[in-house]
Amino acid sequence: LATRRATELLRGLPYFQKLEETSPGVSAQLAAGVTLRVEVAGQVIFRQDDPSTACYIIARGAAGAFQHVAKKKSRRRSNTKTEPTPRAQHDPRAHLTLTQVVQGRSVSSTSQTNDGDEELRRFTTSEGLSTFTEASVFGDELERLGLGAMFGEQALKSNDLRHATVKCLEECELLVVGRAEFRQIQHDLAEKTAFLDAHVPGFHNLDLPEGVKHPSTVFVKQRFP
Repeated sequence: LATRRATELLRGLPYFQKLEETSPGVSAQLAAGVTLRVEVAGQVIFRQDDPSTACYIIARGAAGAFQHVAKKKSRRRSNTKTEPTPRAQHDPRAHLTLTQVVQGRSVSSTSQTNDGDEELRRFTTSEGLSTFTEASVFGDELERLGLGAMFGEQALKSNDLRHATVKCLEECELLVVGRAEFRQIQHDLAEKTAFLDAHVPGFHNLDLPEGVKHPSTVFVKQRFP
């Protein structure tokens, strides 16, 4: 994915438009360092209550966001399982993602247990923190996410757990923005702006008209031999 296309996607999102006001140049910097991930239909990116590490922007395809909503206990017993699958029961490291399986053309939907019985094949999420099967229940569908949609952005601001599960409804191309990279870029931009404000006459307390970017955006860090 060209850096120019990534920049356009980022700048088209209200979240990054607001960031540009306080961290000028953040979209261009991120676009140069984001990664592109292609996932097949049915692949789960992350599950509700997983730790958060990155946010995603859909460059192609569509995904669905699902959530288990806590409900008051009913006096009647129910055989329907409504809670997320406990991740402690399955080790994500012991499984491949659905995307890896499909790309490897190993498309069997079942696997054998140690006793020789067949069970639904288990896959790991894209982030590698949980697992799922074709029969996994993710809760109610909150919304459908299409081209240009961003999800998981809370990961850029905090270490909160995922509040929903996101699953690809068709093959998706995703821009992945990691929290560590995002925070480093924000730090570097703030440091650059502070340096210029302190050392360039007229930069300190510069009163810029609405829509005009801070002059620091034209300065690019480079090293020369």
